[in-house]
Amino acid sequence: MLTELKRKERLERGKPWVEEEVQLLDPDTYHEVHQKLQREKRFTEETFDDFQREQELLVTWVLQQHFKPLYNHIKQLRFIDLPRIYRRLFTEPGLIFHLHAGDHPPPHLQTICAQTVERLDRNELPYEDAAPYLYLKEQIEGLQRNTDIRHLFIDEAQDWSPFQFAFVKKLFSRSKMTVLGDTNQAIHAHTADTTGLESLSALYGEEEREAFTLTRSYRSTRPIVEFTRRLLPGGEKIEPFNRPGGIPTLTEAADAEELIAKVVDGIWELQGAGHQTIAVICKTAGESRRVWEELRQVLPIRLIEKETPSFEAGTLVIPSYLAKGVEFDAVVIFDTSQYGRESERKLFYTACTRAMHELHLYTTGKGSPFLSKISPDILHRADR
Repeated sequence: MLTELKRKERLERGKPWVEEEVQLLDPDTYHEVHQKLQREKRFTEETFDDFQREQELLVTWVLQQHFKPLYNHIKQLRFIDLPRIYRRLFTEPGLIFHLHAGDHPPPHLQTICAQTVERLDRNELPYEDAAPYLYLKEQIEGLQRNTDIRHLFIDEAQDWSPFQFAFVKKLFSRSKMTVLGDTNQAIHAHTADTTGLESLSALYGEEEREAFTLTRSYRSTRPIVEFTRRLLPGGEKIEPFNRPGGIPTLTEAADAEELIAKVVDGIWELQGAGHQTIAVICKTAGESRRVWEELRQVLPIRLIEKETPSFEAGTLVIPSYLAKGVEFDAVVIFDTSQYGRESERKLFYTACTRAMHELHLYTTGKGSPFLSKISPDILHRADR
């Protein structure tokens, strides 16, 4: 669009209306152009006809004044309301069916649309909508490829979707990628069954990619790895590093009040053992805040939220999805009964694997079904 506008500007040069505008310019403009002409002569050794060059500058000035608003309008794309366009995809379901002719709509489409519109109206863009929104923006305004970046490192890639990988490949078309991910730690809903890692084979030909499978775990002690690998189908492929430590424990509580009391006792023991970083991992942000409100009445403890800028040594409460990629000396899993659905298995596994030296699980009720078949020599049922 800018190219077309520049072509239009060149075509206008020399037309009668431009010459008329030049003749009507005020003395200040003539003076400004004259000063520019003198600066040109001062900083260049070239010789030119002053009158002809002055006329060229005056014509350019006139054209710029007429075309500048158009350039600004196009550059800023003021006539395009991207948030409203994106919102239409969720307020007009028929539009989605039209765009996906022949495809089956995703399950729970109405719920997805309603929740997305609600958040967009609060000027919030959900994480999973970021890549589609940017893709729409690029389709309307033009794709801004970055050809300077020659290598990308992508960590925690198990939570990337195929669409995200495809979009990044377009943005960085000349870049190679090193992609790191553990499919067992895919914690988001859209990656519960499959991850974007599988899509790389379609994006890149066999001769363009090379895969390395790492099976040995170095973060945790051998007893912790022996336990956590039993939480996963095919977990026997994970090789523990031969570092000794205590067996993970499971402590039962009759109710919520007793659960808090036993967790407090457990934290005092861990602090007494000299552990510098202790994490109480809850399932959700809401549960984390409730637990923190209880625990902070009896011991110094910090709450980690998505806005928290950094981690510090000490004891903290953190939701499971924020604990991904972080490690702690000791981990307390608060109420394993919260993890029951198969789609939560990897989230539970990820939370448990944050522990380097000690792992202690607490529960009310029947506890998590993921623990029902684990033998006592792997998980010690404690009465603390």
